[in-house]
Amino acid sequence: MLNTFYTTLFKPRESQASASISLMIGGLAVLILALNAAGTFHVGVFGLMVILLLFVLAGGLGCYWLSTSLHFWAQLLGGQGNSGQTFQAVVRGLWPLVLSGSAIASKNLLPTLSSLFTLGILVGTLITVAGSVRQVHQLTWVQAAVSLALTLGVSVLALLGLILWPLMLLGGL
Repeated sequence: MLNTFYTTLFKPRESQASASISLMIGGLAVLILALNAAGTFHVGVFGLMVILLLFVLAGGLGCYWLSTSLHFWAQLLGGQGNSGQTFQAVVRGLWPLVLSGSAIASKNLLPTLSSLFTLGILVGTLITVAGSVRQVHQLTWVQAAVSLALTLGVSVLALLGLILWPLMLLGGL
C-alpha cells in the first residue's frame, strides 16, 4: 500500500498496480470499516457478518457510483483512461481508510488528536483518490481535483433529490 501511495503521488506516469492489489486494498478497507462499526454497535460475530455483508454491497455500489461519475468528469476534462482503470483507481485511493481503526481507538485517550487524525484520514483519502484518477487519466492535479469536486457535488445533489422526491410526492398527494 505504501508503494501504491508513493507511485500515486510522486510517479504519475508509472504503470498501474494490478487488479489484485486494488482488490486487496478494497477488501481490507471494507473489513476494517465493518470491524469498526461492529465494535461501535457492540454486536457479536453474527452481527459482524451481517454488517460485513451490508458494507460489501453498499461499498461496491458506492465505488461503482463514484468511479462512474469520476470517469465521466475525467473524460470530459480530457482523460485518457477507461472505466475499469477508473474503478481500480478509486478502490486503490481508499487505502487511507485502513487507518480509521487507529483513529477510533485513540478517541478515548486523546479526543482532539483523534478528531485531527480522522480529518487527516478523510483528506488523505480525497488526495489519494484524486491522485489515482490523475494517474490513470493522465490529468493534472487541478483537473483531477475538479473532477472529484464535481463528482462529490453531483453526489450531494443526488442524495438531496433522493430525500426531497418522496417528500414532494407525499406533500403533493
